[in-house]
Amino acid sequence: MRVDESGNMLGIRNEKLVQVSKLFLLSRPRTWRHFGLQVVFFLSGLTFIFTLFLLTWSILFRLRMRKTKGKRRTYPALEKGSYDVIIVGAGPAGSTCAYYLAKARKNVLLLEKKKFPRDKFCGDAVCTQALDIMEDMIAAPCEGAPAEGESVLDCIMREGKGHPASNGGLVSPSGYSYIGSSAENLVPENASKNVKRLDRAPVIAIKRIHMDEKLAKAAEYAGAHLLEEHSVENAVFDNVKKVWRVNTVKEDGSKAEESYTGRIVVCADGAPSRLAMKLGLVSSPPQGTCSRAFVEGKTHNFGADGLVFYPRNLLPGYCAVFRHPNDELNFCTYIIPGNPKVTNDDLSRLHHDIMKSDPFVSRALGPNAVVERMKAGSLRLGGISKSYAEQLVVIGDAAGHIDPLTGEGIHHAMVAGKMASETLLEAFSYPDFSEQFLKNYHKAWYSAFGWDFAMSMKLAIILYKFPIILDAATKALEAKGDEFLAEWAKVMTGQRPKTYFFRPDVSLVMAWELVKLVISAPFRH
Repeated sequence: MRVDESGNMLGIRNEKLVQVSKLFLLSRPRTWRHFGLQVVFFLSGLTFIFTLFLLTWSILFRLRMRKTKGKRRTYPALEKGSYDVIIVGAGPAGSTCAYYLAKARKNVLLLEKKKFPRDKFCGDAVCTQALDIMEDMIAAPCEGAPAEGESVLDCIMREGKGHPASNGGLVSPSGYSYIGSSAENLVPENASKNVKRLDRAPVIAIKRIHMDEKLAKAAEYAGAHLLEEHSVENAVFDNVKKVWRVNTVKEDGSKAEESYTGRIVVCADGAPSRLAMKLGLVSSPPQGTCSRAFVEGKTHNFGADGLVFYPRNLLPGYCAVFRHPNDELNFCTYIIPGNPKVTNDDLSRLHHDIMKSDPFVSRALGPNAVVERMKAGSLRLGGISKSYAEQLVVIGDAAGHIDPLTGEGIHHAMVAGKMASETLLEAFSYPDFSEQFLKNYHKAWYSAFGWDFAMSMKLAIILYKFPIILDAATKALEAKGDEFLAEWAKVMTGQRPKTYFFRPDVSLVMAWELVKLVISAPFRH
């Protein structure tokens, strides 16, 4: 924008406007008052542009994510013994999808490679959205249950297999730390005014060996046909009969080959997703990895329920300690893309080096900690570009439903599993199992959390390049206390998007702490 010597600005003669524009654009600040006005004008302009951008983006995003209407299509009748839906993988995503489909009286086959109880290697931190679904799911009756109709979550807690994380915090790259109670200050999203606090912790540590079995058995109790020890070799689509033929090999030692037919196939076979790879919806290996090692109770010095550590050489990855029942701990290390000096092959080295050499982690574990042998799992991060095809959807870790900043995926997987069931039930109502209609499932999870993954990827790179931001965030937690920690917990557990960090009441606090750290840096060395 240019103001000429006669005071014209874009052909407009307005004395007051010219004076303002000269003050903002041309004049040098003669006093602090003038400088302050220039800053205010500049920030106001940026805020207006940013707000306009967000509004435009929101409108375009909503238009792009509009649901596609179904069409009534004709399909050959299913042969006797066929299934409406075949779900490959009985993890949190697959079992959740199977539960809601079976509850709606669909004929569902749930295939699991191993026999329950079986383990899965991850951080075991189950966040609010997953807990909500577990409260909604009715558990299979078990010995000691008070009455029929007990939820999966209540069953797990009654059996003493879950530990609520009532207090926790983080340790920044430079060693700043804050431990507080987020549970006491956490208000549920979309809560009515009379709801003040959650009646449970935002995170509960539950071993996957317990959780996955409870979810799969709940799906079976709801009516799904659960087959364990069935490894899926491939799935072939019959374009004449409009069904999938899923071929399996039994893992019970017999190696017997069996095949099943169904109208829809749901790939929920984990991050490597052999089936989705064979069907062409996944073309690359998982990008990240994580470790897990349980620490025997009463052998460590850890006092909190959960603590996240950000060693500088691991960024944007992190390591964490979560408390389980009976004082047992889960120590895990996450390698997240963004650091060119760290690859997935470094996991074992970093896991053990951090336990022994990191001053904060080693102090938390103590010199006498009895730690099990490290185990590892892969992470497919950020969502795949296409999670649907003709009579096919991909959910959970197989679809990359893991946050690229936090490595959290259980709640995304279960939310996506439920969304997939809702889309498929609507598809059966037409019926319309076309690729065009099943794209609605992809739109649903992308609108809910997928778009936030892009922000997570950018933040991961920023945190690697500027670790001081994590230092500033920790200092902001120290300054603002537990209520700020509760809001931080909402973002890191997927209840709020990462754009929350750009709110003025959050970003300004962090910016001020960042300025103080930069100014004080020369005096700290």
